[in-house]
Amino acid sequence: MTQLMLVGPLRPHIVPPSGVCFRRIDDANAELMARVAAEYFGEPPLRCSAVGNESGVLEPLIDDVYDAQREGVDGTRAAFGILVALLVAGGVPFACWSGADYRDLPLFHSWAELWAEVRRQTAVQPADLWVRYAPAKQR
Repeated sequence: MTQLMLVGPLRPHIVPPSGVCFRRIDDANAELMARVAAEYFGEPPLRCSAVGNESGVLEPLIDDVYDAQREGVDGTRAAFGILVALLVAGGVPFACWSGADYRDLPLFHSWAELWAEVRRQTAVQPADLWVRYAPAKQR
């Protein structure tokens, strides 16, 4: 299954870390991404962005967090960890899921709880992550 990540409307000051790209939703997953944008962010898909590496693939970014944990290194220094920290600090909602399984994602409102869940899920298996973040005021 393909790992996907969609972020709500970005703030101008959010610049992705090296190795991470934001892209318009215009690929084979466009219909699915549009449903997620509407359901979780209440936004049209044109205001949201998909996330991936330079090739448009998300899995290697999440795999880096898994690898960091296996090596006893802090995963927040991996590109995905830096990205998540930037999004949370900027109050930008996002969702990560695998395949078409985007419903009922666990919702987090704080960095500490969100990152604990990311670590828990990526400790078991790389590239499988189901989480959603929204600032506390966006419930």
